[in-house]
Amino acid sequence: MAEGLRQFSGRVLLILSGEDYTAKEFLEYAGANAAWAGLLDTDRISRVEPPDADHTFSAQALRLKVEDATLDWLASLER
Repeated sequence: MAEGLRQFSGRVLLILSGEDYTAKEFLEYAGANAAWAGLLDTDRISRVEPPDADHTFSAQALRLKVEDATLDWLASLER
């Protein structure tokens, strides 16, 4: 996955939920693994991380927050 991201030259929207242990494990792994070094910190990676969201964004307000962030990100691609 890291190699695919490294080779992809486009912009990426990374959506993670703050109360999701899978997301936390991913960030821990990416932070400790040499293959991921710096990949998530580049300008072409945009991150949305609602701190109170669970894995499925089960609350409607959180789904709307992610929806708005996604629409904003898509609109930014046109600039």
